[in-house]
Amino acid sequence: MSSSLTARDKRIAEWWWQDLVGFSGQRPNHKCSHVYMKTLIDIAAADGVLHEKELKYVLGMASVGGKFLGIVLQEYVSLYKLGQDEHLIKELEAYRPGTSIDTQKMFNDTDTAYVASTRPSLVYFAHWAASADGELHPKELEAIHAVAKKLGSSDEEIQKVLALCDEEEKLRKKRISILYPQGLGTAINSYEEKFS
Repeated sequence: MSSSLTARDKRIAEWWWQDLVGFSGQRPNHKCSHVYMKTLIDIAAADGVLHEKELKYVLGMASVGGKFLGIVLQEYVSLYKLGQDEHLIKELEAYRPGTSIDTQKMFNDTDTAYVASTRPSLVYFAHWAASADGELHPKELEAIHAVAKKLGSSDEEIQKVLALCDEEEKLRKKRISILYPQGLGTAINSYEEKFS
């Protein structure tokens, strides 16, 4: 399968990176992104269940292009690629939490530059992946803390990122209530009635 993306896919990828983290540089290669996403799946499944919505969150990120790392991973990045090939998406769909040798290797290599540069983002995206089912289970929160601590994060750093997630969730709810007070579905229906 070809790894080339359409111009549309590249625009989506570039917009996503720029909008989320203000980044327009080199993207992580597929292997780096894949290990990162498997780690998110492992954390989301820490409560004993990988909920369909949690998996969809990670797959959605991968489908947009595995672009969520937002940093140049100097030690591992050698290719400029924007998106995950469909066969890699299928591999993530089939992945069983806790079975990746690559993620285990990542946690044995904690003194490398890529670990230090991705710790906060791992906490951030692990929170969103694990709470995609509508609940951040205490075991998932424990897993986030355990992974972050193993990678060298301080309690203060972890709490800052988790507080950011809470603030963003409140802001998201506020944005939705202001922009679509009657719900987006109502707005879409009214447009369709007018223009269909």
